[in-house]
Amino acid sequence: MKQLVLDVAPAFLPSLDNFVAGPNSEVLAALRGVLSGARRERLLYLFGPVGSGKSHLLKAAVAVTPGAQLFEGKAGNALPRETGALKLIAIDDVDTLAAAAQEDLFHLFNAVRVSEALLLVSAVTAPGQLRLRSDAATRLASMLAYALQPLSDAEKAQA
Repeated sequence: MKQLVLDVAPAFLPSLDNFVAGPNSEVLAALRGVLSGARRERLLYLFGPVGSGKSHLLKAAVAVTPGAQLFEGKAGNALPRETGALKLIAIDDVDTLAAAAQEDLFHLFNAVRVSEALLLVSAVTAPGQLRLRSDAATRLASMLAYALQPLSDAEKAQA
């Protein structure tokens, strides 16, 4: 007889509270400040290696912000060109956007600048190293950028 495992563990939901900051406490504090309105920045660019917590932070920001939407660059979906009713637009893996989505990003960035919405993006590389359309890349390079560092082995065990 073979024993089956009953999968009753709750699904993991990324939040700002369960993010193990490690060397990224400044990034976490900045994101909390932007989301609470305590900081005036509305354009935030997070970059770092795979596994450094970029997607976790974007998903957590979307979860705590009414009127927020997450877009994933790898999914190949079109981006909105206007903010509409969105209060937060998060784009994960912006460095993997297809050509049409890069054009959408250019228009969306300009729309965010004249609205009250927040734009939060993530990528593996720093803004100056992006291989995107030059008009979109220069817009992203103007954002407040934070580099995320990977966790140490002890911090990974804590996570």
